[in-house]
Amino acid sequence: INPNIPIDRYRKLPPVKRSRPSMKDFVEIPGGRVLINGREYEAGSFYMCKYEVTQGEYEKLMGYNPAMDFGVGPKHPVYFVNWFDAAVFCNLKSINEGLEPCYYLADFGTDPRKWPKYWESLSESANANMFCNLKANGYRLPDEAEWRCPASGSTERYVNYDKTITSMRQDRPEDEIYTFPVDSFEPNDFGLYNMGGNVTEWNGDYLGMIRREKFAGSPQHIDTAYLFETVRYPVTERLAHGGY
Repeated sequence: INPNIPIDRYRKLPPVKRSRPSMKDFVEIPGGRVLINGREYEAGSFYMCKYEVTQGEYEKLMGYNPAMDFGVGPKHPVYFVNWFDAAVFCNLKSINEGLEPCYYLADFGTDPRKWPKYWESLSESANANMFCNLKANGYRLPDEAEWRCPASGSTERYVNYDKTITSMRQDRPEDEIYTFPVDSFEPNDFGLYNMGGNVTEWNGDYLGMIRREKFAGSPQHIDTAYLFETVRYPVTERLAHGGY
């Protein structure tokens, strides 16, 4: 049990604090085609934040910081975040900036503050009734193809990134787990930081919608797809990538 994560966290979300949308930390990803287990998938152009969500950003929007033990600080990436937390964060950020939120829960709308009490307690039901409006202009998680397009980069960049991390780990115990500030190391060819390390990043897809075989044999240089199960039902297996 993580004492930093309030059990009733969704009932105590901070009120709306209006702010202007800013694109200064976002880069345009031209999209393209990616090959996944012998099949080709296409992603259109979109914008992606060049940094992982920081603990400072998360706490400001959500009202608490779940991080502990593996690197704590406003510039460190947030972790101990489940898929629902990520979706709620995206919607709150969209609402605060006057954008149309992407995620909606069945007939209850897009504002997590107005969703039914304990809506997330039944993971299978919540997943089955959580939808993403891809036409909305708010924030959302990238889907599988969208994540892989900018994660690939060049082999040379990745090798340099891997060498840097390896050298920094030499002064630490081999089994120690920790994080670095989100602007650590060099960005990849698209200007994105830590796409292959630091923390695992949630994707928008889940395996109830797509075939498992799609993720077999993922290229090692962008790490194998992680499958996170919140309960033993396929609909609740969400996808995440990156990290060590």
